[in-house]
Amino acid sequence: MWLSCPECRDDSPFEQPPCEDGHGHDCPEWFCVSCGFAVLAGEAQAGLIEVAKPVTGRPSSKPHAA
Repeated sequence: MWLSCPECRDDSPFEQPPCEDGHGHDCPEWFCVSCGFAVLAGEAQAGLIEVAKPVTGRPSSKPHAA
């Protein structure tokens, strides 16, 4: 599979390493053949995007009382 590699900053071939989780050919883990950068592709990636929602609010900038 060819994907845009964030590390190489170019379209690169990606391959799947042997899956130790039993996913077989449906494993979401892929790595760039050129540099070794790893990505998740497919349904697992969509699930992670859903879980990684932005944090609302900002931490207080006031110093804590000692």
